[in-house]
Amino acid sequence: MQFPPADIESTHAVATALLAVAGQSSEGLVLVGSGFDNDIWRTGRHTLRLPRRTSAVALIDNEHRWQAEATAPLRLPTPTIVWRGRPHELFPHPWTVTTWIDGEIALRTGPITSVDAARVLGEALSDLHRVAPHDAPMNPFRGVPLERRLDAFIENNERDGDGWLVRHFDHARRAPAFSGQPRWLHGDIHGGNLLVRDGELTGLVDFGDLCAGDPACDLGGALLALHPSTWDVFTTTYRSDGPTWQRAFGWLSFFIAAHLRIGGRHAMAADATLRAWRAL
Repeated sequence: MQFPPADIESTHAVATALLAVAGQSSEGLVLVGSGFDNDIWRTGRHTLRLPRRTSAVALIDNEHRWQAEATAPLRLPTPTIVWRGRPHELFPHPWTVTTWIDGEIALRTGPITSVDAARVLGEALSDLHRVAPHDAPMNPFRGVPLERRLDAFIENNERDGDGWLVRHFDHARRAPAFSGQPRWLHGDIHGGNLLVRDGELTGLVDFGDLCAGDPACDLGGALLALHPSTWDVFTTTYRSDGPTWQRAFGWLSFFIAAHLRIGGRHAMAADATLRAWRAL
């Protein structure tokens, strides 16, 4: 499984025109990345996010509605939305201009090895995982009981030769279910959405999957992004109960299987985390 192809065109000319609509300069405009869902353009101290797939349009709307409220308490920098772009004759979908956060995506450098970064991430998720309002968005794929992800796990789990991931996923499925009030979740924690500089964590980005649910989902994503040598610091900083961590390791197994199947940098980072986990 590779990145899905784009079905929405994003060009330099379109990006320039939309920045003008937002009253922003396009000097030095450059495409800095294309993820699963969005093309990311940078100009100076701002970022232009344009959905590259029709299915991602709803994620932009989700950010516009909820990101500021959900991320307000975070001590870790997150992008500030400075313009909520409406469908335009040049680009008939919602789009976003945010502040730029310096740093390199952790996916390019492998699992995060800094214990200070692990502490900062634990604090950030503690800040984020507050009880969500009753009308907060739900996500059918994130923050849900692991049993609902069983079919996807089986489909993705192609490289688990001795059943390591299966054992941990099944162990997590036997954990007591999350029974509290749904908490705010980032929904897509992994090295591609964490920014680092000199090994230290500088930001958390991409809130399209922001939703309410079981925080174990985010914790599993964080374990994926962190080198296992930092897990003790992370789990000490983010205080939770045994069943939550049991489910978190199930989500870690799920995410490792999915990222291995994606290939490229995702697979390299997931493989590094898996090998270090097995060595513990």
